[in-house]
Amino acid sequence: MSLKSRNLLILFIITLLLFCIYFLRSSQVPFIGIDSYYFLNHIFSGTALHVTGVVGTFLMSLIPTNIYWIKLIMFVVTLVTMYVAYKCAELYDSKHALVYPLSLLAFIFFSLIFFKFEDDLFALPFLFSSLYFIIKYQISTKPKKLFDRNIILSILFLIISISIWKYTVFFILAYLFISNFNWIYILASSSLFLFYQELIGSIIPNNLVAENMMAFFSGRVAGGVIFLLFFLYLKKSMITKNKYAIYFFSILTLLNFKFIYILTPILLLNNINLLKNITLDKHKVIYFIWFVFLIGTINQIIISPPSYSDYELLGIAQSTAIDLNKEIDYSWGIGYYAIYQNIDVNNFGTTPITEIDYSNKIIVAEKNNPIYSSCKKIKKGKWFEIINCP
Repeated sequence: MSLKSRNLLILFIITLLLFCIYFLRSSQVPFIGIDSYYFLNHIFSGTALHVTGVVGTFLMSLIPTNIYWIKLIMFVVTLVTMYVAYKCAELYDSKHALVYPLSLLAFIFFSLIFFKFEDDLFALPFLFSSLYFIIKYQISTKPKKLFDRNIILSILFLIISISIWKYTVFFILAYLFISNFNWIYILASSSLFLFYQELIGSIIPNNLVAENMMAFFSGRVAGGVIFLLFFLYLKKSMITKNKYAIYFFSILTLLNFKFIYILTPILLLNNINLLKNITLDKHKVIYFIWFVFLIGTINQIIISPPSYSDYELLGIAQSTAIDLNKEIDYSWGIGYYAIYQNIDVNNFGTTPITEIDYSNKIIVAEKNNPIYSSCKKIKKGKWFEIINCP
């Protein structure tokens, strides 16, 4: 068996293993990530997709109303993404290409995107295809053409990705550095500043949303996870032509953690350069690090919200509301899931959270939310709790 065939087989087996574990989640809580249920509600109940674009809505209209088929589709999309990622890595070094897609699957701050049923997932094959062509342009020794084929293909695939997942528009800035300021990406980057207000709004951290928090805010260390990957910033690791993109988005990630989705596909490429520049006995150390991360991904697939105890919490909340003769309100953290369980959720997704009156109500919300500090806690699930507000 050739090296490439062996590597692709390993990649297939590991991806299959992860999804087998995913298939074992309870049928009451089949998907991880609360936002997954935003899209599931549209598929199963026809609820409106308020913040999803035309392309995302179209893709969701093609999804069958069957949990197992949905997970199978996610598995296939992930496999395709892993294959394209492998091809990206091969451009740098075919001998060590396997480490790149494996690290993408293992790095839990990125890998869970493969297991959340959101439109983001469907953008990934196109995103990594665009990365493939920008790398081909970068490493090409041929004279650069004004209208280079690789640049054109990279931007076309990126446009498709952006049309599905708008956040990938920031890869335009990454490719500006990686392409050594190709004129097309200079033009594309300049056009972004026509929307400078939206651009600034996406960069400024939002400490009310977990994935948009600043590193170390209120004791939160997740934004500083890039320090765990210090070995990818070493001189022997750094792919020189990518370093400015990596430094730029590392700073942005410390400012707003969501930029980890832009940083990760570029930073993890440094694994390849690292393996090229260290002795064979040290390769085991690098693979062990990613094995530990992979265990973390498996753990998150199993325990990520909602849990079965949170499912039970919904029933308890309804009986409690009847006993106390009070209305129930569901926080944004669990409201999508409540709708998925065919529970009538008043005002969810329409009334701004700051305008909802919680007085004299039963609230189902994420645990230890300071907004409800004056309310009495009645029952706790794994991730959520029932609160009685006077």
